[in-house]
Amino acid sequence: MRTQTFTGATSREVLQKVRQALGDDALILSNRACEGGMIEVVALAASALNVAGADEFAGKTGTAEVQAEDCPDNRGWFIGFAPSADPRIAIAAVIECTPGFGGETAGPVATAVMEALLN
Repeated sequence: MRTQTFTGATSREVLQKVRQALGDDALILSNRACEGGMIEVVALAASALNVAGADEFAGKTGTAEVQAEDCPDNRGWFIGFAPSADPRIAIAAVIECTPGFGGETAGPVATAVMEALLN
């Protein structure tokens, strides 16, 4: 499973790039504003999940900035459940002390675990 990062001047521009590269059913794992006014989106092709009910997987990413001497970077997280209409599985993943963001770090980990549980 491979995430891809897309950037552009506007959200609309970035989402068009995501759709062109990954299709209309791409999963957006995270988005953020970058320096210089650019928008960054981390996405995954839905077909990369290859799981029963993957289209019903719901989740949210997040990133917390950590200001501690032993962990000067971020804490990336992802929480999700499936299937979204009638949840049977819930998952949370936290990646400590990472220079990355929740969608780049915790999202793929949680998705891989969910994929293993659903197959």
